[in-house]
Amino acid sequence: MTIPAILTSPGMIIKVEQEDSTIKSEFTAGYVNRRARYTRRRDKWSFEKAAADSTAVLELQTFYDDELGGGADSFDWVNPIDSETYTVYFEKPPVYETIIKRDGVTWYKVSEIILVEQ
Repeated sequence: MTIPAILTSPGMIIKVEQEDSTIKSEFTAGYVNRRARYTRRRDKWSFEKAAADSTAVLELQTFYDDELGGGADSFDWVNPIDSETYTVYFEKPPVYETIIKRDGVTWYKVSEIILVEQ
């Protein structure tokens, strides 16, 4: 399985957040009871790239559709921030917008690639 280059390419903005694993119960007197829902908190990475060419977008879409069965399967991904390997899945299908077509190349803004730790 070949991971698309766009998931590790320079110029990619990566937002990191942790899953909220807290259950909150509110009472009529205004008190809030909180407890952990899970024994661990999973990480989530959101990717954004201002300009990706049509080759990168096609590679990403082919990976998602063909190698991951439309996002049903997980895969091992090396995080470029900490160089650790994580088993992740796509939270939803990738989203990209066409920016411009210049000199026969279509450029896209990639704004919603979200990977979640398995």
